[in-house]
Amino acid sequence: MAVLTFPLRSFRPTPPLLIFSKVELNRAGCRGRLSVPLHTPMTFSQLSSLALVMLVAPLMAWGQSTPLNHAHYTEALKAFRSGKSSSLESLKKPEATLETKRAAVDDLRERLVDEPDSPLAHDVASLLTQTDLATAKLLLAALAEAKATRATPEITTLATDAKSPLYHDAGLTLAEIGGAKAVTILASQAKEGDLDDTVTALSKISGPGVTDAFIKNIKDQTLATPGRIALIKAAVVRNNQKITATLCDVIAEDALRLEAQKGILKLGQVNDLEAIHQAVTHTDNPSTKAALQRLSDKLEKARNAEKDVK
Repeated sequence: MAVLTFPLRSFRPTPPLLIFSKVELNRAGCRGRLSVPLHTPMTFSQLSSLALVMLVAPLMAWGQSTPLNHAHYTEALKAFRSGKSSSLESLKKPEATLETKRAAVDDLRERLVDEPDSPLAHDVASLLTQTDLATAKLLLAALAEAKATRATPEITTLATDAKSPLYHDAGLTLAEIGGAKAVTILASQAKEGDLDDTVTALSKISGPGVTDAFIKNIKDQTLATPGRIALIKAAVVRNNQKITATLCDVIAEDALRLEAQKGILKLGQVNDLEAIHQAVTHTDNPSTKAALQRLSDKLEKARNAEKDVK
């Protein structure tokens, strides 16, 4: 059984979380491809940890591709912790060694976790375009772990620039930090035939206005179909029953019909009966109409049983 060691020391995944979505692993001679089906029951905290794992996992090989001089790393880390050297300034120097960079990242990560709302988050975010790609990805992982909301503007800029090499990683970082803005950004990144990572990230976003952002974007016909489908799938994973009425509205769109149907069948409740009745009339597809009618009949019986009890 392979033992996986992550670069984030405070991150301790439980055994069920040693799973990845389309991430190739190559560490200590162990190779494998592990995935988790979207219907696998997971708690909200597990989904949160999984998104962070997805962000960090591709970086595992980086630390192994170039041997690390642990004595030099330890010396650099001690200097940063004691204040004799600045980790921020060190990462701005092109000539900085691998050991110095890794020590600087670890020092910043520890400080961010201790003070996620401090100005340090903005300072770290400003380094994302000033350092090498591998280090920038590690800094994004550190910001994600700390849920550093002060870094949101800089990360958003990267997550909305499709030409940026940090485009995808910045989107995952926003998902970890949370907030309604991340919903729109992640949905816009969704690609047909490769929705798993986007769905997983969308499934764990928290914060004010997130449900409203789901509803708005699912209804938005200017958003590409893969993004809207990813949102519907994620809403089902989140067991977000407030989305049901929205699914009943968009089921008339042929491109969304099947996913909307699945969502309604999974999330529909007695208080959604009126919307479900309308959905039956909105769709011309015989199988969808029949499936929704069966759900409607089932919920009608449940409502009548509740009335009898009262």
